[in-house]
Amino acid sequence: MAKLIKLKLGVRLNIIVAVIATVIITTLGVTTFYVQKEQTLAEVDDRMMQQGSDLAEIVRQQLKQKQAFITTAINSASMMLKNVGNLTKGYGSITFNAKNQVTEDVTTIEVEPWIIDNTQIQNSTILVDRIQTITGAKATIFQKTSVGYLRISTNVTNSAGERAVGTYIPMDSPVVRAIESGQSYTGRAFVIDDYFLAAYEPIRLNGAVVGMLFVGVPEKDMGDLKTYFSNKKYYKSGYPFIIDKTGKFIIHPNQVGENAADKQFFKRMIAANNNSGRVSYLWPEDSSGKEKVLYYTYLNEIESYVCSSIYVDDILVNVHKIRFMIMSGVVIALLVFIIILTIFSRSITRPILQSVGFANEIANGNLKTSLEMSRQDEIGDLVSALNHMLLNVKRVVEEVEQGANLISEASGQLSSSSFQLSQSASNTASSVEEISSSMEEMSSTIEQNTQNSRETERIAINVSADIDLIQNSSNNSLEAIQKIAEKINIIGDIAFQTNILALNAAVEAARAGEYGRGFAVVAAEVRKLAERSKVAAEEIISLSNRSLDVTRRSAELISKIIPEVKKTERLVQEITASSIEQSSGTEQVNNAIQQLNDMSQQTASSSEELASNAEEMNSQAEQLKEVISFFKV
Repeated sequence: MAKLIKLKLGVRLNIIVAVIATVIITTLGVTTFYVQKEQTLAEVDDRMMQQGSDLAEIVRQQLKQKQAFITTAINSASMMLKNVGNLTKGYGSITFNAKNQVTEDVTTIEVEPWIIDNTQIQNSTILVDRIQTITGAKATIFQKTSVGYLRISTNVTNSAGERAVGTYIPMDSPVVRAIESGQSYTGRAFVIDDYFLAAYEPIRLNGAVVGMLFVGVPEKDMGDLKTYFSNKKYYKSGYPFIIDKTGKFIIHPNQVGENAADKQFFKRMIAANNNSGRVSYLWPEDSSGKEKVLYYTYLNEIESYVCSSIYVDDILVNVHKIRFMIMSGVVIALLVFIIILTIFSRSITRPILQSVGFANEIANGNLKTSLEMSRQDEIGDLVSALNHMLLNVKRVVEEVEQGANLISEASGQLSSSSFQLSQSASNTASSVEEISSSMEEMSSTIEQNTQNSRETERIAINVSADIDLIQNSSNNSLEAIQKIAEKINIIGDIAFQTNILALNAAVEAARAGEYGRGFAVVAAEVRKLAERSKVAAEEIISLSNRSLDVTRRSAELISKIIPEVKKTERLVQEITASSIEQSSGTEQVNNAIQQLNDMSQQTASSSEELASNAEEMNSQAEQLKEVISFFKV
């Protein structure tokens, strides 16, 4: 199976279809052969069974003719016997060693001499031979004895060829019973050692039956029937024959007189116990034997079978010719089919091979190739699909190439912006450190003011006389502190609103006097940081829009800066709002400044990471362009 899978599609298609066609055509041929064989055998069976019936009828007609001949012969013999003279008895006696023709027992008996025309009948053949000469039938004169009817004159011979004088028919014979009753007997009779078609007439003396006259012919002596059978042929070597119920061939081309009682065909025929039928057997009965068919019909008249024997090969000779013709037709049909199949398969495989070559060109990166084929079948659909696929691949490659160029350009701009953002973040960190130092000084001043207020309050308590003045002074101080808080709130608003941070910080610094000078510097730096952050964010957003999803991460990183800036603004607002609680407010401002410092450091780090990612993106874009360059558009 593995070898079959490795074969080309056309070869596999040819093999599969050829095998299927071979199986179908061979099956049809074999089926036709066996159907023809069975039909031929059935027709032969019917014809040969009819032939058997016809032969049996011919034998019957032959027997009837011979029986008529015997009737004429017995009449002629009786007339001759009467014309010769009257039967008289002589003097003395004649001794015979009488032999029973059935049991072959021998008995010594004495009989009276018979005289006709002064001639003794016993041991004389003149009269019986004259009857045979005139009638053509065997003749015998029987004399009645105590044991049966004794042949005293005959031309019937035994197996040794001798005249059967001295043999007798026993009293229990159907012939004797008929004669004893005063009647004639005509029909089949056993004579010595064979069956005859015979006629018997009583011989009377003084009105009493004293003997009988016989004329007959051997049953197997069928003359014209033998000639007819010998001239009868069936197919190449088939022939008819007659065999009696003991297995003795009566008529046969070359085995007359032989016995076949031990042969398989005879045993099967007897075992069937039918008046007609068919048996199969091998002949000869050895390893070289061929199948034969025997058709038989039983004749009660002669207790024999009329048979016809034919070799099966002779019957099927025409069927074998038909088989040869069928096989020749199968071979020719297969050759023609293979030629047609080869032409047809090439019309399929050749376009497929062209399509495979086209697909290989595309796989090798050649997008300039093309395949034109004007077919309206599935192969045409395949070619159309391949061409459509080529167009789609071209479009995808061009779009990817354009995208790679765009990504490369955007990553370059992103890298530049990230570098600028990193520098701005570094500057911001430096400014935050300065702000932290100024806030520490401011915190110290506010702490001192607080202590002074507490001292003033202590003095006001101790000085009862100047309580109102001290109270007013305290109120003025509180008022001043509130004004400072308001100014700080203004500074917080400036931090929250980055765009006007520097202006408000300067005003408040001027109002704060010496303590606000450092804060003005810090506000200016914060304003610069916000402006730079805003510009960087806008550039990042612009780059993000141009580079689509590739710059999304940069936009996310930049967007983190804005909440931190806002957080810084809130911290400034909190510092301004908490001016009433100067100590804690100062600490919150310091914490906010520290967070701003951390965010500045983080912004610088993120900017560097963003720059690194931009470089990596640029490298990947170059690699993508290199991969795309494999395709030749």
